[in-house]
Amino acid sequence: LSATAGGTGNWARDKLNSNVKIITVYYGEASNADSSLGYDWGYSLIPLSPKFVTSLIINKSSEPASDSNVFPGDTIKYTLSYENTGDTTLSSIVITDMVPANTSLVDGSISSPGSVSSGGVITWSLSGTLAPGAEGEVSFSVKVNSTIPSDVTTIENYGTIDSDQTTSLDSNYVHHNLLKFGQVTLT
Repeated sequence: LSATAGGTGNWARDKLNSNVKIITVYYGEASNADSSLGYDWGYSLIPLSPKFVTSLIINKSSEPASDSNVFPGDTIKYTLSYENTGDTTLSSIVITDMVPANTSLVDGSISSPGSVSSGGVITWSLSGTLAPGAEGEVSFSVKVNSTIPSDVTTIENYGTIDSDQTTSLDSNYVHHNLLKFGQVTLT
């Protein structure tokens, strides 16, 4: 069973509550609607909670840059940049990341106010609020382990951000190609 659908839509603010965004979705065409076959056309107004309208973004970068080659013993610095792109002040912002497999956290590299749990989860619980348009960044560094299983060829990592007013959002993935000493790569 399959179906084809199409339509257009636009965002607006609820006239009764300016804190609620509404999407209007138009579907079908009056000229093509055949009521004897059950076809219909019209529009729907769908109120969206602020938790479903992303207003907080997170981007992950690294030094060396994503898709670079790294060797055992190399250091990778990860930076998580975040921004409130909405028009609502956000509170209780929490950023989390994980020390990637086959790496070790570099002592003292977690930017303030971050901390690491015994399971390798790094958490930054940001104090205060994040106003519309405000941005910031947090960072940490890892060292690629000297002993790596032979079937491991990449180190991948991403972070997550959340607030009381938004749903949890993952950053982009950062990848590093893992080369072992004595390994030759032809391009």
